[in-house]
Amino acid sequence: MTNTNNPAVTKLSTSSALPKVFIGLPQWQHSHWPKTWFANYPKSDNQLIHYAKECNTVEGNTTFYSLPHSDAVSRWEQSVDSDFSFTFKFNQQITHVHQLLHCEDEVNEQLQMLAPLEHKLGVMLLQLPASFGPEKLERLAAFLHLIPRHITVAVEVRHLAFFGKGDEEKQLNQL
Repeated sequence: MTNTNNPAVTKLSTSSALPKVFIGLPQWQHSHWPKTWFANYPKSDNQLIHYAKECNTVEGNTTFYSLPHSDAVSRWEQSVDSDFSFTFKFNQQITHVHQLLHCEDEVNEQLQMLAPLEHKLGVMLLQLPASFGPEKLERLAAFLHLIPRHITVAVEVRHLAFFGKGDEEKQLNQL
């Protein structure tokens, strides 16, 4: 609800200059939601339909653990409006097992599987393990060149050296 007593809030809420804001969660289904959050919606096995009425983006964590079947990708695409945005994680085989080495086939397979959602893809999340340190930055740079330019990649690092405000963090930020 807009606070109309505050001119600044009124101006912000009616401004067309505001960026589009995406609000979502790290998943689109939860065992409690049909009885709570989605209680006013008709019962459905596809919680994404209801979720997309409340949020306009979601992190598809499922792709980290396994690649979806094409019928699931098609169902996801049909469950949301055209302005909905998905964020999918690169599969753990790419990030944690191969640690970005010799994984061209896996990258191509994942991107091909998600191709029907490309127009609804916000970013691909590259969640690196804590063992992926500064000594592997060249590997990260080479990996990023495998990704088509029209796909936006967000890189999540966990190695403590990247948070020390030193050369390692600067090198990461220069990629």
